[in-house]
Amino acid sequence: MRIRQLTGCVVLAALVGACISGEEDKNRCESDEHCLEGYRCNGAVCLPVDPARERAYLASVGSFTAPGGYVDVPGGALSFTPATSSEVWLVLLSARISAGSAKVRYLVNGQTRGVGDSTATSGWTPWQHVCPITGSTEEQKVRVQLAAGEIARLQIVAFPLPGGSDFQLTQTETTRTVYASWTDLNELSFAPGAAGTYLVIAGWNSSDLPGKTSIKIRLRDPNGAYWPTGDVIAQHYGGFQSNLLVRSVELPAGPASFALQALGSETGAQLSFARVMAFRTDGLEHAASAQRLPSFSVSTSERIVPATLTASPPGERRHVVLANVVAGSGDTVVRASFLDGEAALDEYSAEIASRASFSYFDLIQTARSFTLKIGLASPAAVELRANDATIHILRL
Repeated sequence: MRIRQLTGCVVLAALVGACISGEEDKNRCESDEHCLEGYRCNGAVCLPVDPARERAYLASVGSFTAPGGYVDVPGGALSFTPATSSEVWLVLLSARISAGSAKVRYLVNGQTRGVGDSTATSGWTPWQHVCPITGSTEEQKVRVQLAAGEIARLQIVAFPLPGGSDFQLTQTETTRTVYASWTDLNELSFAPGAAGTYLVIAGWNSSDLPGKTSIKIRLRDPNGAYWPTGDVIAQHYGGFQSNLLVRSVELPAGPASFALQALGSETGAQLSFARVMAFRTDGLEHAASAQRLPSFSVSTSERIVPATLTASPPGERRHVVLANVVAGSGDTVVRASFLDGEAALDEYSAEIASRASFSYFDLIQTARSFTLKIGLASPAAVELRANDATIHILRL
């Protein structure tokens, strides 16, 4: 278990070559070592350190088993205080819960903001949520609770978006019933003032109850295309499973609209804690993405790597990591891996009667180059479908 506040950065007051901040023709840099104290290399230019970007928090728990009803996960909590009421914070949560009767939820200042039930018949069920917090200057206390079963590799990340991110959000946390026709449930419409790169995140809890037939979810983008590409996220196993889609997209100036859609059954299915959000990434020091969106098949017990992304910071930096992939076909077993180079950050198998998302979030502080990978395998060598394998690294 580890929890820490990540503050400060390494700035060396060493002048190398002709890099002197404040002189327009002499402020070029390749790393922080080329900048004066109080400055750091940002986009090959020495710029003053922004203290607002130094706030980022991580809580991590290896594993915990609950004895019965909901209890706090030891170490599975963090807190932060927004500087202004207009500041937007994102809280990212990822973990896996054991097959059977395990249930998980997270609370912000005592209010439940998302849940998760085990829907795996063996192995693990993936669990992931993204929760925005804004409109307050009070301390925000985030904690995770587990009822029965085991939770493993719990990651909680909290960080503020920089000013000018043009944050957009639509959310409905109450439970809604959907029937046997595709229905727009959450529509996010806005108009970027200028063309730019946006990170779009859609997350929800869904259940095929009470009908226990199925529920299918997809996101429609401004071009009329559906995410995941040419497919849906489907569920056929009772409880409230959590799912997520994350993509980096280029949006032109002018109107843009995204819609979370659901298809239930004649007897109904349910959706709750549904959110669609988007924000510009050009206000960050750097943002990079690797995306394999079209469907592909996995039919080998050997790991394949559909997405790889390398980060090369110019000095000590904090990097928010969002990795996600959609996989599964019927009752096949999926083995999902998230790796730093060849070392596994998390790896597990899940037998889920659905198409589900598998996510891993982290906050990595380092000056070294690192390479993140998503891996997939079919332990029984039975063909399974996958798509929307995406890795996003946001340098704060």
